[in-house]
Amino acid sequence: MAKKRYITGAGEHYEEYYTKKFWKCYRKEFLDILKLIENQQLKIFIYICENVEPFTNRFIGTYKSMSKKNNVSQATISRMMKKLQEKNFIRKVHNGIWMVNPNVFMYGRDSVRELLSEKYYFGEGSEEFFQKRENERRNSASHNNKKDPAPVKE
Repeated sequence: MAKKRYITGAGEHYEEYYTKKFWKCYRKEFLDILKLIENQQLKIFIYICENVEPFTNRFIGTYKSMSKKNNVSQATISRMMKKLQEKNFIRKVHNGIWMVNPNVFMYGRDSVRELLSEKYYFGEGSEEFFQKRENERRNSASHNNKKDPAPVKE
């Protein structure tokens, strides 16, 4: 954790702790997933964790490509992916494209976790929802930064 120091108007000092951007795994949920994993499946689990894209929490990999890169059968990968989906660790977006649950494993600050969680639970079809939400946020920020016009003298 990082620390920010502040001095208030009254000259008082205080410190606030915040989380910097780094990979996070939420202990209970992550350990629940690890309990499921058998011998060869561990290779696949590690491979997924090592190849999750930061900021989107997406993992790109077909059964065939994972099999080739990890020297594990496609049947083993199929069983593992089914387990991971049942335990809500990963969700299939499209063939070969997966999204890892940000409430288990993610990169970034907690504010990013909220956005990724919405995308994870509401699906890829909600792309318009996220674009609209981002536009509203930007419009709100630009509106808040505008100053009121000076009063007109008569």
